[in-house]
Amino acid sequence: MELEKKLKETKLEELEDELVEELEEFEKFEEFEKLKKSEVKEELEDVDELE
Repeated sequence: MELEKKLKETKLEELEDELVEELEEFEKFEEFEKLKKSEVKEELEDVDELE
């Protein structure tokens, strides 16, 4: 019984670690997307200034 409980706790900890990693990756991706949009917006503004 005790072993089974420890196994479940270990598995939960592993899943939690995986979720944290996924969340961090997602946050990095979101930040990258924001930067990309910002750069595109700046380039569009530059083009508008040239016209």
